[in-house]
Amino acid sequence: MFTIQELEIGLRTLGRADVDTNAFWDRNIASFRQTVLFAVRETSDALLSPNVPADLRGELEGQLEALVHYVELANRYIEGQSYGSGKRRMH
Repeated sequence: MFTIQELEIGLRTLGRADVDTNAFWDRNIASFRQTVLFAVRETSDALLSPNVPADLRGELEGQLEALVHYVELANRYIEGQSYGSGKRRMH
């Protein structure tokens, strides 16, 4: 799993034009997936709290939806690696 600092560094790295994104994801997909799964769990736990204000609840629900999408992308990338049928690009 990535720390917040490692995640920020990785995201900045992806923003550079000289980075091979496929090589980056090949090296980091498992850690990225674990980090996002942790964020899903934390966000879900926060949504279970009865003390969350309605405006924050809406924001958290939107974040949860995006996080689930990232997990699905990571799963597809990993599946593509497993089958060896070419790498899927994640941008």
